Amino acid sequence: MGDAPGVTVDLGGAALRHRPPVDYPQVALRDRIHGEVAVELKVDGTGTVVDERALSGPVVLQQAVLNSAYLWHFRKPNLGSTVKATITFDPYIQAALALLIYDVRLSISRKAGESRR
Repeated sequence: MGDAPGVTVDLGGAALRHRPPVDYPQVALRDRIHGEVAVELKVDGTGTVVDERALSGPVVLQQAVLNSAYLWHFRKPNLGSTVKATITFDPYIQAALALLIYDVRLSISRKAGESRR
């Protein structure tokens, strides 16, 4: 689905047709805010989310989830039902990915420098 690094979405087995990615808010990354956000989504007969509410989690992360969840579309058998989802935000995964990217770029740069000699 292309969620931001450090974001994991658990739909509890619900079948999705489409959903945009969940972003990790920059302010949350900067302040190292992490944790789980639980949401409850009411799905109409066409699979569209018609009501959503956060059940728990840091407020800044709740807003990121709700901004995305409003645009999620579900498949049968979730039509006309309530779906509960848990979204985990872990900034340490984000930091580890950034470090890995840095290491790869540094390695490529060093190899390019060696090949010029």
